Amino acid sequence: MCGFLARLQLMAGDRPLVVGEFGLDTRRHGESRQAEALGWAWQAVLHAGLAGQIVFSFTDEWSNRGRRMDPEWAFGVTDADRRPKEAASALSLQLPPLRRAGQGVRLRQTPRFSIIICTYNGARTLRTALESVQSLPYPDYEVILVDDGSSDPQVAAMATEYRDVRFFRVTRGGLSRARNFGASQASGSHLVYLDDDAAAEGDWLTYLALAFADDRVGAAGGPNIPPRPSGWKEAALAAAPGGPAVVMLNDTEAEHVPGCNLAVTRAAWEEVGGFDDRYHAAGDDVDFCWRLLEHGYRIVHQPGAMVWHERRRTLRAYFRQQIGYGRAEATLIAQHPHRFGRSGGALWHGIIYEPARHAATARGAVIYAGVFGTAPYQFLYSRPLSATAEVVRSAPWVLAGIVLSAGGLWHPVLATAGTLMLAPAVWAAGRVAAATRLAVWPGRHRLSAAAARLLVMALAFTQPVARDLVRRLGCLRQRSFAAGSGRGRPLRRLPRRQRGKTVATLALWNDAGKDRSALLAAVLADLEAMRWPVVIGDEWADWDLEVSRNRWWSVRLVTATEYLSPEGRLVRVRLQTRARRATTVLAAFSTAVGLLLFALKAVWGAWALAVAFGLWLALENRHAATVTAVRQLVATASTRLGMVAVAEKAPADDPSDD
Repeated sequence: MCGFLARLQLMAGDRPLVVGEFGLDTRRHGESRQAEALGWAWQAVLHAGLAGQIVFSFTDEWSNRGRRMDPEWAFGVTDADRRPKEAASALSLQLPPLRRAGQGVRLRQTPRFSIIICTYNGARTLRTALESVQSLPYPDYEVILVDDGSSDPQVAAMATEYRDVRFFRVTRGGLSRARNFGASQASGSHLVYLDDDAAAEGDWLTYLALAFADDRVGAAGGPNIPPRPSGWKEAALAAAPGGPAVVMLNDTEAEHVPGCNLAVTRAAWEEVGGFDDRYHAAGDDVDFCWRLLEHGYRIVHQPGAMVWHERRRTLRAYFRQQIGYGRAEATLIAQHPHRFGRSGGALWHGIIYEPARHAATARGAVIYAGVFGTAPYQFLYSRPLSATAEVVRSAPWVLAGIVLSAGGLWHPVLATAGTLMLAPAVWAAGRVAAATRLAVWPGRHRLSAAAARLLVMALAFTQPVARDLVRRLGCLRQRSFAAGSGRGRPLRRLPRRQRGKTVATLALWNDAGKDRSALLAAVLADLEAMRWPVVIGDEWADWDLEVSRNRWWSVRLVTATEYLSPEGRLVRVRLQTRARRATTVLAAFSTAVGLLLFALKAVWGAWALAVAFGLWLALENRHAATVTAVRQLVATASTRLGMVAVAEKAPADDPSDD
């Protein structure tokens, strides 16, 4: 269950996660087993950093569509007469004292944490960061504030207001040097880095301590979530690409965690030599995490160790940040050339995890369903951007498109070429903006939401160009070049999703408990008896069976079961058609020939297009015949199973009541 909850946390992103309807039937398992299961389930929920859990159900007195179920099932923590079971007594002792999820976390050890906050003229947000760490519910920690040569006197004045904060002022030397100095002054066995524009949530240290329960873990971190924006511009900037993101290797381990919320053991910090002083504003956490992994340490992402991290508030500050990231990437390429591809992008082994944005913005997502959709746990797997998408969003491609478009002042062909080059980049930016989940701000309305999404689209178009351009110029100055090849090693190569066109739907009712598996088995047996070519959908397919009677079209069966009564089942069947590759090639070729002949001579082109249209009608006739044959085959198999076809609106009512 712990692994399942970790996956759910990643799927939920930055939204609170609550487990609903968890319980155990006491008629089959007994009251003691129910109490034991609910006890460890609550511990698993608390340790996973979830927002809560719903126990199913309170009493044994319940019904389904008017039929009492208490003679068959007993999920309640009290029986039908309201008498508490063992689970009710156990939960009454375990849950009422809890005011926060972290109170229920049982730690094997409580290491001493040294919270290190480095700042440079960050007085605007520093007070929030300091106040967030003043009274954390953790037994052993200290707070160290390092002023990296700020010119603002408010930083030093603010530090004196907090007695428990150890304050140090150093000569301006950059973020990495300030972080190393803070570590040299720390007394804890674990170093925790928090940015001056971040604020720790209450159980932050508790969940970081939980992450270090395994001795093989060298570093850990958690989510950094932007606070609620005050307007549509802040919402757009918070959701814009290029923010601090975690790179996940699996559901719990990370390849990189941002430095705004990073904890590391002192032993690991000393072994890798701390942070590299060459990084002044960004990139030091990436270099640090890569060196930790090279030394054999594990990096854990703990969803419960959350901080609120403020994003840039103005466009100027946002692009200054992205330019800083580009400069840092140039230094990273010089230090880790094998970790970057020839296009300049990092070759991550994991997946960049951005909760505010669906990662499958360019190529769609795939759901693992299992054969006939029978997988016990079905997840949404996101695809990273393709190599083509990265090329069309790069600085050389976009700048070349802009130059050609400007050349349209002299010749229209140049403007057309430039527009064709820029169109894919604009399309990719639009996909990013459409997939982005904007936070809610006070007074939000449709016009401001549309403006925020347009701003996200503009930033998604310009941010990769600016960052890539600065990175390339930095590489030229440092004479450093990427030495990696390929696009890294993705965790899983997902198949390309192929959509079909729905041509028919069926709704089949039976009160004998037969679901779609029985129908598919019967249809498959008939297809094999008639020697029709058939393919069974694999674990990634969103269809069940594919019938291919000819080389031009294929018909897919997509089924679902609705459980409307104890034994009543409504099986829905959808028939989808898909043109095979030969059909697509033939249609494209005949149309291209017709248009070419039309350009040479209109009469020839008209006859060629007429022939192509007639050929398409012939293929459509074969397509209709295949659909009719498959539909009749499904009807025959359903009749043999005792299923009755009902109207499409029937699912709203229970056919068994007639």
